[in-house]
Amino acid sequence: MDANIIAKNALRIWQHMNDGTTWCYNKIKSVSLLSDREINIALGWLAREDTLEIIPDPVTKEDTYKVRNFWDMAGF
Repeated sequence: MDANIIAKNALRIWQHMNDGTTWCYNKIKSVSLLSDREINIALGWLAREDTLEIIPDPVTKEDTYKVRNFWDMAGF
């Protein structure tokens, strides 16, 4: 997969998640409309950039995801 496509997918996911909330994998999948492979690579990209927090859910033990620095885009 081309690095430009990975970056675009990571940006797409980041834009959806940039609301200050914690997201589960299934929510990311349903909103982004990307394949599992594309999502996993994009989440890895965001984690490597230290843009994403991976938080284990205490109840389900599944990983959840949250944008590390929320940017309020309301003024744009």
